[in-house]
Amino acid sequence: MEDDTDIYGGLDETLHKLDAGQQAIEMKAKDDELEVTKKKLADTEQELKKVSDLKNVLMKNISCLYKTAKMEIQRKDEQIAQLRAQLQAQQDRSRPPAGSTENPSSTTSNTRR
Repeated sequence: MEDDTDIYGGLDETLHKLDAGQQAIEMKAKDDELEVTKKKLADTEQELKKVSDLKNVLMKNISCLYKTAKMEIQRKDEQIAQLRAQLQAQQDRSRPPAGSTENPSSTTSNTRR
């Protein structure tokens, strides 16, 4: 009793259809995943640009602050030197000449007597 009917005859074709359907589902899932990943990448690149721009602004600001502080220190140093010179000049004027034998405290004592 041999039957010419092959009960497995359409099995390969059915398996290919199922396999193609499964591949299409998997492909759709991968495409969706790719789109999500592209969106995350675009968001990350946008955030990176914002942070980079902010960094550049902050670097410029800190550079300006540093230069300003440096100039202010130089100005204060010059002012201190000028004030020291003025103080020294006042002290020099209030001192008696080097060859003088007069003691300022003894002259005030003599005038009171």
